[in-house]
Amino acid sequence: MKLYFFYLLIICSTNNYCMELSPREQIAKAEKAFEKESALHYQHGCNYHCCPEEKKICDRLHTTLATIVKNAGDQLTNQEKLTYLIGDPYYEQRKQIIKKMIETDNINPDEIKISQDRHPFYECYFQKDDQFVRYLLAHGASTKALPKAVGGSYTDQVIMFINIIINQQKD
Repeated sequence: MKLYFFYLLIICSTNNYCMELSPREQIAKAEKAFEKESALHYQHGCNYHCCPEEKKICDRLHTTLATIVKNAGDQLTNQEKLTYLIGDPYYEQRKQIIKKMIETDNINPDEIKISQDRHPFYECYFQKDDQFVRYLLAHGASTKALPKAVGGSYTDQVIMFINIIINQQKD
């Protein structure tokens, strides 16, 4: 099962198999494979999202999703692209998408969503993503909107990071 993401990535980038599927269908297929692999991993005793083995599984998912997003062109909205570019390796890409959404699409920063709850590993990346929160704050997002932007299950973490950021700005 571990090789499934790798094969999907190669197939999508080297032939027309994935060309027959829309980017949304490719994403759904990749996430379904992730759920199966993750469930198998849990059966072997790991039930904590931040364990090293789960990180490898999630990194493969994130790489697959990023490849799909890259190849999708205009078939995905900016918000969808933002949703599926997860983790530090894609920080700059997410920043550019946010900038485009604010400047070109005239979207209020409070309406931009960073993640969705269906990505269980996001909490492990979140500590590294405080720069991302800073970026949204700098572009006018209100502190009340940010917990919603990142997903309900991360509200406490988001509030904690916002408070840290605000306190650092006061110093």
